[in-house]
Amino acid sequence: MIKRGQLAVPVALLGGVAVFGATFLVLRSANWSLVISLLVASVLFLLAATGVWLMVDTRSTRQVEFDVYSAEAELKVRAVLKQLSEIRRHAATIVAPQTKQLIEQECADTEVLITRIRERNSNALLSTATILQGHIANLVVVIDQYVDIQQHPRYFDAPDEKLRQGEAAIAGFADFLVKSIKLVERGDTLGYDVALKMLEATKYSALT
Repeated sequence: MIKRGQLAVPVALLGGVAVFGATFLVLRSANWSLVISLLVASVLFLLAATGVWLMVDTRSTRQVEFDVYSAEAELKVRAVLKQLSEIRRHAATIVAPQTKQLIEQECADTEVLITRIRERNSNALLSTATILQGHIANLVVVIDQYVDIQQHPRYFDAPDEKLRQGEAAIAGFADFLVKSIKLVERGDTLGYDVALKMLEATKYSALT
């Protein structure tokens, strides 16, 4: 459903355009100069558009701020979902079935976490998506190098150890996602906030 506040700008523009057009035609028919007609019509356009916007957009300052926050949060969420598509593409080239399955499960759990946060604690959606975006970006690097080591082990020192390190990093993120979903389900927002801060302080290292 389209909110009334979302209609304010297009309705205001339409009203302003209507006033501009009518004013311009009337002034030109009265033999006013082109420049003066455009100037007066432009001023009335601004006044009319502003007036219509104020009448249509009845949201409070708090509601406007919330709508701006929600829009920013959804942009972050879309960025995270785009990252998940990239991860799924990388995962398709992994030979180890358990690791591949874990990565696919992580993608699904990330989507579940975002959905649950949106439904139960929407004020944390932006911070959640922001933190996830940063760590998923690092996870993409880990997975990419994991695949490279897996395909060309002789190019790396201690390849088996590096693969285990990658698997540990992947498993750690998977564990965080599951624990976070459980906290949200229990309504433990304080515990969830603590978990977010702990994850934010953790850095996924590249396999070098």
